[in-house]
Amino acid sequence: MGQPILENVRLQEILEHSPDGIFTINLESNITYVNPAFCKLLGYSANELYGSSIIQYLGDMSIMANCELNVQKYGYCNDQETIFMRKDGSGVHISKNVQALYDEYGNRYSTLVSIRDM
Repeated sequence: MGQPILENVRLQEILEHSPDGIFTINLESNITYVNPAFCKLLGYSANELYGSSIIQYLGDMSIMANCELNVQKYGYCNDQETIFMRKDGSGVHISKNVQALYDEYGNRYSTLVSIRDM
């Protein structure tokens, strides 16, 4: 019975110690989860990021629109390069992988994104 709890703890450790920035956004593009690497890369605290729109951190909106079309069609968008804006106003060139998350009924409820500083 303790196995699922142990697996959740391990999953949390993996996310918290990943060298890649990982975050999730809801269908309205608001941030619902961030790991420490994402916070460090952009220079914000988790509290500053939670609930904010990912759109305010993107340097090129056309790239997001193209990626979203792929996510809607295929469920993912991988190895896409773009610019994210840091808290200090500088841009950081990143590679991102985007994966739609679906509930047990096949409805998309969230999007998982991992980013790596280029």
